[in-house]
Amino acid sequence: MKHTLKYLLLFCLFHLATHLNAQKQFKIIITKPSNLASNKFSISINDCSFYSPVNDSFINNKLIITGKYFSKYVTLSINYDENNDTPSFSNEFFINSMQAKINLVTVKKNNRDIVDYKIENTLDYTKSDFHLKLQEFCKDEHMAMKIFWDKHASKWYKDDSLKQVFKYTLEKINNKYVDFIKQYPNSYFSIWLFKTHVVVRADAENSFTLLKDFNEIFTIQLKETYEGKEINRTLNGFVNAKINNKAPDIIAKDINGQTIQLSDYKNKFVLLVFWASWCAPCREEIPVINKLREEFPEDKLKIIGITSDDNLKSYLSTISKNNMKWIHLKRDKRLNQIYGVNAIPTTFLINKEGIIVDNSYFDKQKISELIKN
Repeated sequence: MKHTLKYLLLFCLFHLATHLNAQKQFKIIITKPSNLASNKFSISINDCSFYSPVNDSFINNKLIITGKYFSKYVTLSINYDENNDTPSFSNEFFINSMQAKINLVTVKKNNRDIVDYKIENTLDYTKSDFHLKLQEFCKDEHMAMKIFWDKHASKWYKDDSLKQVFKYTLEKINNKYVDFIKQYPNSYFSIWLFKTHVVVRADAENSFTLLKDFNEIFTIQLKETYEGKEINRTLNGFVNAKINNKAPDIIAKDINGQTIQLSDYKNKFVLLVFWASWCAPCREEIPVINKLREEFPEDKLKIIGITSDDNLKSYLSTISKNNMKWIHLKRDKRLNQIYGVNAIPTTFLINKEGIIVDNSYFDKQKISELIKN
């Protein structure tokens, strides 16, 4: 899974304790040596509900991250891209309400600077027995993903045939993860893995199977945790938002403070676009969606953007810079749950009768044909 973390943009442990759905606060202090370039870091937070990239920068080689969470632990992902003589680094840490400290250092190995670390009030997932066993169990599937990514990282989402290979490779990893999880049904690692690395890749085709797996594998205690409830809501969202189903209604505020209700747009097509300004494949789609906007007038097609951005400034700047002339909603995780969206970009095309007719990676030609017909 160490490799998978780096490749997907596209996402809690120790023994199970009583879970309280109370909001908690976390604080993480990360320090680094000056020879590690700040712009080579990719850092994110995952509270088993939302993945959020950390947009703050290191100041004097120190980064302080604070926030709130409901899950048992916050997952901190740190990735460092290969730079000069320093190889890439990828790791996950689990944080609770105690102030966490992660001191990144470099050590010499074979005449290269290797990234290492010292931690305080932090759990190192990659050194856990669970993770080591998982790596061995899934080594062939992880290697297949690494080979694919090394060849196609910059172009897979632009090519339909590569999308299918990517999807197939992910499905093999997912299936292997589920098989592994079944061996440890009482482990909190298992429900975390299921939420952040299996459910996050779910789609309309496998959501019912995953919901069945969830109900059969985990204990009642784990299902009643915050993470368990999030899984249940998301997978039920997938089941409800399948093609040929009536589109679940949406009521939310747009960036101008206006109330938007999906069911108000009767007798016209509606394209729901789940995206974020920090998502590279999402940004790739913007010019194509703009062309779709030009092709069909407002009385024929409504486009509604649903963001996963928590950085409002970046979100608004991207909208303005790219002349995105359609409805943009403020971030609201309920909307992702209603439609079972865990990965972006994802689009839903809803016809004049309010029925979902397409749910996939954005395909302008297919969507244009559906609207015209």
